[in-house]
Order: sequence, then C-alpha cells, then structure tokens
Amino acid sequence: MLVMPHKQFLFIGIWVYRRLNRKNIFSLTHDAVMTVGMIFILIAIGIVLGRVLARIGIAQIFAESVMGIFESKFLILAMLNLTLLLLGMFIDATPTMIILVPLMLPVMNIIDVNLVQFGAVFVVAEGIAVITPPFAITLFATVRLSGVPYEELIVPIMLYLFIVAIPVLLLTTYIPALSCWLPTLIMGSKIVGPW
Repeated sequence: MLVMPHKQFLFIGIWVYRRLNRKNIFSLTHDAVMTVGMIFILIAIGIVLGRVLARIGIAQIFAESVMGIFESKFLILAMLNLTLLLLGMFIDATPTMIILVPLMLPVMNIIDVNLVQFGAVFVVAEGIAVITPPFAITLFATVRLSGVPYEELIVPIMLYLFIVAIPVLLLTTYIPALSCWLPTLIMGSKIVGPW
C-alpha cells in the first residue's frame, strides 16, 4: 500500500521517472542523514547554550540591560524585529529560536507582551528573514530547485518584502489582536492570557 510518503517517493523515482537505483538511493539517504544530523547537532548545542544562559542568569541580566537601554515597549519590539531579521538572514530559524527565546522571554514578560504574540512575531520575522537577500537560505534553495538565476529573483522578492511581508510583520508586532484572537477563540482566554 502506498500510504506513506517515502513509499510514494520510491515508487515515483524508480518506476515513473526511472532515475533511482540502489546507488542513488544510498547516496540520497546518506545526504539526508548527514543534513538531519547537522541540524540535530545545532539544536543540541542551542539547547545546552540556552540552559547554561538561564542557569547563569544571563537572561535576567540581558532583560535588565534591555530595559535600561530602551524605555518603551515600541522600541523593544522594534529591536526584537530587527534582531530576528538580521540573525535569520545568517542562521536557520531553529538555532535562532533556541538561542534567542530564553534571552527574550524575561524581556517580553516585563513589558507584558503576550507569549502567543511573541511566538507569532518570531515566526513571521524568521519567515521573512529566510527569504531576505543577500544570505537568503530559502532563496538559494529555490534557485537550485527551479533553475531560475538568483539575480532574476531579487526584484520580485524585494517587492514582496516591502509591499507584503514587512507590513504584515509590523501589524503582527504592534496589534496583538491579530495574533491572539484565534487562539483565544479556540482555547479560551485562561490559556492564552491577556492581550
């Protein structure tokens, strides 16, 4: 039965496209295992780093420093967006999340940002960052898979960023109702919390 996706992949690759054989399957499996292994190593290092930062108290020191530098909630959220966009251009979303969330949670609690909103801002900002040139991780994958030159994708991506993506990020950041109303409707205000 061809219910599982990997069985469908094998069926299509072997019998429909006739491009897979034992050697190719072994090579592709090896590449996939190496990639997943690298990702898991990054996750493990990030988790250890996050725990160490929390135990030492770096997160609280960071929160106090941020509150000393930026006095308004508006500026702190703008700094969060800028940090997420810059880091997301160079680092994948998972390590960024594992490193930044333990540092930013105390700050978000101090300025009374709902954690659902914080999660939504994080996801939107990281989604934008992975397609933002010059070091767009997803953009390089798109170029490789589609065969379209990198230079041809820059203008449409930049238009999308300025017309759609950045305004959505700003709306998500500064209007908590956009990210909190549906979770509140589904799970209730006791779980989601005030926004």
